[in-house]
Amino acid sequence: MSTTMNTTTERDETGEEVMTTTTNAASSPAGLVTDGLLDDFMAKVNTGDLELMGPDGALAALNQAVINRALVDELTVELGYETGDPAGNGTGNSRNGSYTKRVLTDHGEVEVTVPRDRNGEFEPKLIPKHSRRLGVQPADHRPVRLGDDDP
Repeated sequence: MSTTMNTTTERDETGEEVMTTTTNAASSPAGLVTDGLLDDFMAKVNTGDLELMGPDGALAALNQAVINRALVDELTVELGYETGDPAGNGTGNSRNGSYTKRVLTDHGEVEVTVPRDRNGEFEPKLIPKHSRRLGVQPADHRPVRLGDDDP
């Protein structure tokens, strides 16, 4: 079972912005993809408009997009505020660009964009610093799960 965290910013009755984080347990990742989405996707594959497999295929691109989003979300959780949120002003740490690196996944090698924080304290759990394999610690090659504090 996986857990998702959603952070939203709303205004309370006084007009002040309030950040709310909700956690939802999903029983299966398969439930996230609708039949309509798959039908559209496979129609493009069947007509030749979209390559499914290979380094330039749709699965590699989807894998890359999910990893990039997960890394941005990790930094958001670490900093405690969304990109562009005024709540981050004066916190002493903020987003500070990104760098790219190539990592090996179950679907081949992909180039990912790893965000940075100004203080250099952000340690991604999905792809740890100095690691070139998704979800593996470079020193002991043990799988990493998001939210684990003890590698």
